Amino acid sequence: MKELSATLRTPLWLLSTAWCLAAALTAPWQAEARTYTVSSCDSDLYFGHSASAWVPFGNAGTAYESCPTGGGTNAGVSNRLTGATYTGYSHSGHVFSAPQGTTITQLRWAGRIVRSNCRWGTYFRALPSQANVIGLPNGQSCDTTGLDTRGWPMPFTVPAGTTQLQQLVLCGWTECDPGAAMHSHILEVTIDDPVPPSISLSGPLASGQWVSGKA
Repeated sequence: MKELSATLRTPLWLLSTAWCLAAALTAPWQAEARTYTVSSCDSDLYFGHSASAWVPFGNAGTAYESCPTGGGTNAGVSNRLTGATYTGYSHSGHVFSAPQGTTITQLRWAGRIVRSNCRWGTYFRALPSQANVIGLPNGQSCDTTGLDTRGWPMPFTVPAGTTQLQQLVLCGWTECDPGAAMHSHILEVTIDDPVPPSISLSGPLASGQWVSGKA
C-alpha cells in the first residue's frame, strides 16, 4: 500500500500569535534585581529546620546546631566556650556566606547571648567591614552579661557590601575565665541579587522561519 503523506501548513493566526510572543520575549526588557531570604533553624518551617547555611568554625569550645529549638536554653545554632579558662583569641563561631555576586542587606534574629565578663565577645559581625551587627563585643557594654530575645525576633541592617555574617564567641583578652555562649533560634538573612533574570528563545520560529510539519 502506498504511504500517504501531506504537508501541513501552520495556520496563519497561530503563526501570528507565536511571532508576537517570540517578539515580546526576545525584545529588550527592563527586569529588576530581586531580594530573597535564607531562613534557618526555627525560621525554616518547610525544610526540616535546616541550619546548613551556617558553617561552624573555630579553634576552641564547641559549635553545633540543634534545631528546632523548642525554646531550649542551649539549643539552636550554638557556640560555647564554657567550663574552662581560655587563652586569648580562642573562639568558636558559625559563618553565613552570600552566594557569589550577591550581598547581604539584613539579619533578622532571635536567640540568647551570655558571657561572664566583658573580656568575652559574643556577637554577630559583618564582613568585610567587621562591623558589629548585634551582640556584645569584647571590651564593650561591660555592665551587660547577657541578652535573651527568644521568641522576639528583630531585624538588623548590615553595612553595604556585606558578603558574610559571623556568629562569634571570642576570648578578647590574654586570658578569659569561663565562659560565654551564643544560641540562635531564628536566623533570617536577606540577600540582594543585583543580576536581573533573563529569558530568550531560539529555533526556527523565533528566527522568523516558516514552520511546517507532516502527518
